[in-house]
Amino acid sequence: MEKYACETHVNQVLDEVTASTGEFPILEKLKKAENLSTRCEHCEQAAIYIVGGKN
Repeated sequence: MEKYACETHVNQVLDEVTASTGEFPILEKLKKAENLSTRCEHCEQAAIYIVGGKN
């Protein structure tokens, strides 16, 4: 499971991944080239973080 988040929604996405997987999520900052076209899962802002966890 991977979700993308902006600065505003990163905490919400961290909580969602934790609740879904039952484990601590992995938080990584996107590279500049990646975040140009990647959007936040909760709004239309550019994503800054990728949050991952096991399914």
